[in-house]
Amino acid sequence: MPAHCFILSETNLRKTIDSTDQILYGIKNGQRSFAVYPKETVTYSNICAPVAGVINFYRKKGYEIFVNDSECDYIKHLQIGSPYVVKDSSTWELDKPLDKVWTLSEEGEVWKLVNAILLEIRESTELESGVAQGLEWCMNESIDNVLQHAHTDHCFVMAQLHKKNKRFGFCVFDTGIGIYNSFLGSPFEAQTPTQALKNAMSEGITSDKQIGQGNGLWGLSQIIKETKGMITLCSSGALYTYSDGNEKWIDSGCFNLGREKGTTMVDFQLDYSKPIDVARALNGYEPYDKWTEDHENDKGEFIVRIAEEASGTGTRLSAEKIRNIVVGAKNNNYSTIIIDFEGVLMIGSSFADELIGKLIAKYGFSKFMQHIVIMGTNDLTEAIINRSVGQRMAQVFMDQEIDETE
Repeated sequence: MPAHCFILSETNLRKTIDSTDQILYGIKNGQRSFAVYPKETVTYSNICAPVAGVINFYRKKGYEIFVNDSECDYIKHLQIGSPYVVKDSSTWELDKPLDKVWTLSEEGEVWKLVNAILLEIRESTELESGVAQGLEWCMNESIDNVLQHAHTDHCFVMAQLHKKNKRFGFCVFDTGIGIYNSFLGSPFEAQTPTQALKNAMSEGITSDKQIGQGNGLWGLSQIIKETKGMITLCSSGALYTYSDGNEKWIDSGCFNLGREKGTTMVDFQLDYSKPIDVARALNGYEPYDKWTEDHENDKGEFIVRIAEEASGTGTRLSAEKIRNIVVGAKNNNYSTIIIDFEGVLMIGSSFADELIGKLIAKYGFSKFMQHIVIMGTNDLTEAIINRSVGQRMAQVFMDQEIDETE
């Protein structure tokens, strides 16, 4: 029997659910093979991760599903039809974890993927105070909710950085039992899927106190509301959305894989250009930030070791990553930030200008000298930095002169 084909072209969640339901309809009509044609418009994490999960679910049941991703390089890079496996991934793949669909199944893999995502974000853009801490909490809790309660051996994850509108998007999807079924037999067993979802989002409510305290989805929703972001939760036939201060509860809108497979999707976006008061959002609780702690010395100063953290010292791209880390530390109220060149034999003029020159242009020479310390340079590196700084300062002076005469 020839494959049943369907085109996946919508970025709308409801229409994506309808598209994947075509597989179920085809199965009921005796179809065994399917061909999926994702179009260029299918790019968001809350579309790609669920579609990857649905495809994987039916493949494990013996159905043939071919994904034609040859028409668009970005769709091909996502690997919707054959997600990247965290456990088996190379260092190179994890160096660039954004814009990829991942599958994982163990807590150690969660740590590996979340840290990789955070590092790429820190290097890719300037983060405001509390953003990295908030993102880490949200990602960990979203995935942990699956591993602890979904009764499935893996989940599907995708993260994106939308630089144009300063938003970070993240989605985790599983084909497990769903939130409604996870509460069955517990003190919080619900009459409806919507009530079960409301229970899951309430502080201190969990299906099993031996596993967790029930603060994950509640904390996630609080952080999203703190940042005026967006969140979508759907499971077992219930859908919750929050956007622009408005909440909606809908008694339909989930991926239909059968009564015992409620599935769960957690999708959120937040504005990383705005500070996040994580402690306030979580009623006083402040998560431990190991990455930041690892960069502190005994005096509480933030240290960036160029030899360890820079991907080379000759290009602007490499320097931009370090500069973003420095700005992020400054936004997190570190009074002293040390840029340590110990072990670096030479740097390029472009590297020096992109890192040091642009930091001086951003903060001004006086404020730069108050908060940023350069150490560990050899004579050559120091000379290159001085020359680049001199040129940058001259350019800043010229720009000011032009502004005053216009």
